[in-house]
Amino acid sequence: MKLALLLFAQAAAPSEAGLAAYREGRCGEAVDLLRQAASEAPRDARIRNNLGAALYACARYREAEAAYRQALDLWTDRTGKASTHHNLAVLHRSQANMAEARKQAAQAVALADAAAYSHGLGEALRLAGDFEGARAAFEAASRLRATPEVAAAILQSRGALAADEGRLDEAYPLMHQAVAILEREGASAIALLGPKAALASVLLGLDRLEEAEPLLEWTLRTAERAHGDSHPAVAAHANNLAQLRRRQRRYAEAEPLYRRALEIWKLTSGASNPAYARGLHNLGSLFVEQGKSQGAEKLYSQALAISERAFGKSHPQTRLHASALADLYQASRREKESERLRKAFQ
Repeated sequence: MKLALLLFAQAAAPSEAGLAAYREGRCGEAVDLLRQAASEAPRDARIRNNLGAALYACARYREAEAAYRQALDLWTDRTGKASTHHNLAVLHRSQANMAEARKQAAQAVALADAAAYSHGLGEALRLAGDFEGARAAFEAASRLRATPEVAAAILQSRGALAADEGRLDEAYPLMHQAVAILEREGASAIALLGPKAALASVLLGLDRLEEAEPLLEWTLRTAERAHGDSHPAVAAHANNLAQLRRRQRRYAEAEPLYRRALEIWKLTSGASNPAYARGLHNLGSLFVEQGKSQGAEKLYSQALAISERAFGKSHPQTRLHASALADLYQASRREKESERLRKAFQ
């Protein structure tokens, strides 16, 4: 999720130092420096925008949104305002506020014809389950001039869309190309976290576990070094490694990784976030493989309720949770409950 940072033609030292700290992954230091810069230049929209990005990197989402809203009030040009709308869309995507994410992304596109903003709209649409809309947005982004970093993000998102639609053989070369572009450009370890995790996810789907393993171990180690032990990014990478360990039948290693991810998500985003629902579902799948059907039923039911509230009945994630619960009912010879559930979410 690439944020739009804004550079300064003539910036005070705290602004420059804050941006440098942000790029190096020192989000707490970046926040302190950019707050100082904001106090020295209270009418500077760029500083407020960048402060929002630093707060977002620290998983301080409410404060980040407040800083972005302040930036919107201060902007006097369309290009700057578009960048902040884009950043708000990224923030709301991470919190599964998809209606607001789509609204903010569409406003960014309306204000500025930029590849990054069309890509951002596509991601909002993809995550909301509007695959045709996402495809059109990604195609529009591909026709615009883009930096290598944005070009890689577009490729990664096209790969994610192919994976969402079950076309893993098409997803893999797109994901691989995205990582190759970033590595060729000398991207930082933090910039490579998401793309490498996405590539590993596709490798898992293709049952290429030996290739996925070093990528997943690297992403978790790197996220821990960059963000500490309690950041949502760490939760995502712990969950991904747990998925591998479950596939390898290393259950004693998988369960604590799943539980660690759930604890972080609950702490940082709350128990109503779809990321938390996915974690519940994954732990439920582990329980199914271990024959713990009662525990799995509770987890699947919780995941389904969260996803239905967030996305509605027709979203792919909601249907995934419903299908898993229906399969569990059927395996337990509760055919009527299974059939009723499948009809409700077909």
